[in-house]
Amino acid sequence: MQSQQQHSLPTAICPIVRLYKPVDYQAILALAGKEHQALYDTPQADMHAFIIDMATYNPEITIKVVEIDHRMCAFIIYTLNRYSGARINYLAVEPSMRNFGCAGALLSAICEHAQQEEYESVIVSVIETNNKAIAWYVKRGFTLIQKQYDAETEIIYLEKVLER
Repeated sequence: MQSQQQHSLPTAICPIVRLYKPVDYQAILALAGKEHQALYDTPQADMHAFIIDMATYNPEITIKVVEIDHRMCAFIIYTLNRYSGARINYLAVEPSMRNFGCAGALLSAICEHAQQEEYESVIVSVIETNNKAIAWYVKRGFTLIQKQYDAETEIIYLEKVLER
């Protein structure tokens, strides 16, 4: 009989948002690979390795992670660029750590950073079949701004206007 690995949760969950450190690299790749495979049914860790490597050299890209009980359990990759705006490139939460405020803490982090840099809004793209993510963003103030058809799927663009 195979035993399932259970994560013991602290009684008082306190997500800590911090900047990416090289020690997070493997955990981010593993989580990104799981998320990508769940959405597209194909692993694509190479793309994520490229993004993380690029963030090392591109000051417009920021990676932040959430730690709970000294364990990285979520991350966000986002871009602040004067031409294309503030954009969420990737947000993922370990499935066993969902509904504990990790994604909300990361969303707050990008919104605060974008406001400090005087951006007017934050944009995210989501594939049309990811209804949970779309509903999650809409619940947090994002609205539909565009639909775009890619080779095989429809991409939904959502925008959150930031308070001044």
